[in-house]
Amino acid sequence: MTNQPSSKFISIDPAINKLSAACFLLFALACNFSISLTQVGAYMGISLWLIQTYRSGTWKNTQTVLLWPFVLYLIAIIISIACAVDPGTSASQLKKFALVLIFFWTINMLGKSDLMGFVNWLGNALGTAKFFNNPVQRKTSFSSGTSVEILVTVIFISASLSAFYGLFQAFSYGGELADRIQIRGTMGHVFTFSVLLMMIGLLVLSRQLFGQTRGKWIYPALLIILVCLVLTMARQVWLSLFIAVSFLLFFKRKLFVIIPILLVIFIFLFSPEVIHRRIASIVDFEQYSNNVRFLMWQGGIDVVKDYPLTGCGYKCLYLIHNQYPQHPVLQEFYYNLHNNLVQIAVDTGLLGLGTWLGIWVSYFVILIKRYKNESSPAPPRWVILGSGAAVLSFLVAGLFETNFYDSEVVMVLYFIMALPFVSPNTSQSVPSGTAAPIHNDFQGRDASAN
Repeated sequence: MTNQPSSKFISIDPAINKLSAACFLLFALACNFSISLTQVGAYMGISLWLIQTYRSGTWKNTQTVLLWPFVLYLIAIIISIACAVDPGTSASQLKKFALVLIFFWTINMLGKSDLMGFVNWLGNALGTAKFFNNPVQRKTSFSSGTSVEILVTVIFISASLSAFYGLFQAFSYGGELADRIQIRGTMGHVFTFSVLLMMIGLLVLSRQLFGQTRGKWIYPALLIILVCLVLTMARQVWLSLFIAVSFLLFFKRKLFVIIPILLVIFIFLFSPEVIHRRIASIVDFEQYSNNVRFLMWQGGIDVVKDYPLTGCGYKCLYLIHNQYPQHPVLQEFYYNLHNNLVQIAVDTGLLGLGTWLGIWVSYFVILIKRYKNESSPAPPRWVILGSGAAVLSFLVAGLFETNFYDSEVVMVLYFIMALPFVSPNTSQSVPSGTAAPIHNDFQGRDASAN
């Protein structure tokens, strides 16, 4: 449960505000290009959040939405590590779980970080104030909307540049399409690249459909992302995108769900033969990669039968795949079962799978409540629906790829998940007896005592 703010407030120290804003911007700019820089931005920002909370003494006012579902999943991971075939190797899963701090960092700090103020300050410092001082600032019922708008715009620009580079890669094949031309953009794998573009594109599409501000430049950028996603030949992304776009259009107007259906029919009828084949292969269960996935899942299910409650541990298939000669596919593809549900069940057992599913059930239940909340502090519809569509697309794609173990994807996922829960208050509560409030002010001015 989220604590309600009291009548006394303390806002971020000016120095921490600057650094926090810089960390959010670094995260948004780098997430489509460099995992190292993205992690630097995230972990520096998380550290600043913890420092600020400690200095202001406001631990009890920390926003903790979804805390218990994540804690239960963490407990399941710890139990799985203790019971793993190789606890030492399995313990590395805790590093991946630590990425969930991005979710809580975003919730607790984004609404308090004056990104527009930082951009203006940076523009003045660089002597380019006119360039940086764009008209992003606007009044909304969601008081942290300015920071959310700015960061979503930055992350979308980053995704658009990545997609443009992906198109360059596609044309480097001489314009000849193939079943697997492996457009990777700036990522190491086509699935990482395509899922990132998809989630970010859906978030911005929601802003265009339901938001109050609509930049004309966004439509060609969305088109570039869409074309790039088509050219990746990643069928699970096509399916996920279709479902998520239908989800958004349903909330816009129920009859609009026919639009993606008509678009798919049009593409199927008039696209090049290679795209025609790829679309048709989605329902071709004899197709090679489809068949291999079924074999992987069957092998994984047999492993779960042997380790039902706690699983065999993270990366355990590296050690035990030879124990299943009846599943030769495990000998070749033991590192990835191409399904989040099967992979997590193998690694953490049914206990881990149940708690993992509990995260998403809880997320959507709370999201629905936020959507139905018509009080003034509620976030804009585009934030709620865009976040829901992005998470939905991630989960659908995860039925055919183990994307939950992809750190680049999960970092952005946690950020997008957090947006509907960003605190609408630009200040944190102060326990009685604390110092006077400190304003968010990049000029470093402190407020006078009351």
